[in-house]
Amino acid sequence: MEKIDPRVKRTKHRIRVAFVNLLMKKDISEITVTELAQAADINRKTFYVYYATPSDIWKEMQVEIAQQLQDLLFQSSDFQLATFLQGLNQILGDDMTFFKLITMEKDYAYLLSDCINLLRTKLLEKYPQPIKVTYAAAGIINVYAEWLRNGQVEPLTTLTQQLEVEIGLTFANKK
Repeated sequence: MEKIDPRVKRTKHRIRVAFVNLLMKKDISEITVTELAQAADINRKTFYVYYATPSDIWKEMQVEIAQQLQDLLFQSSDFQLATFLQGLNQILGDDMTFFKLITMEKDYAYLLSDCINLLRTKLLEKYPQPIKVTYAAAGIINVYAEWLRNGQVEPLTTLTQQLEVEIGLTFANKK
């Protein structure tokens, strides 16, 4: 595995944080490299070392989210809901602001749909019941989305426990 220079990681992290903060205020098409560089406290040349446009940051973040979810889903051949939910909590915890943004904006709804489809594919391997699997996959992702949209009122552990019970009940019923 390739080791990334800590300075590169820090700089990209600052650019991403600035990007997400700007996305909270305006559409991606309105974000300029100049304001992004200022918000990240870097110069424009430094920005161009890593990205050609602000949209490239978005694309990179999308790819990473999909990869993280895919890694989580396919890390073992035997899908375990509790393990999946714990891993999903970790992914969310790494950048809660970004995920909240995804759930708030209709323009980014396709990401949620992609997550549902990835989860559905994995669940079908264990539970060959397409209707229940579709219901469970959409339910899990949409419960997390609602939780993010509504300000994370209850602790994430409570949410996870409730999902484990409800999804467990869905697949416990053989009909």
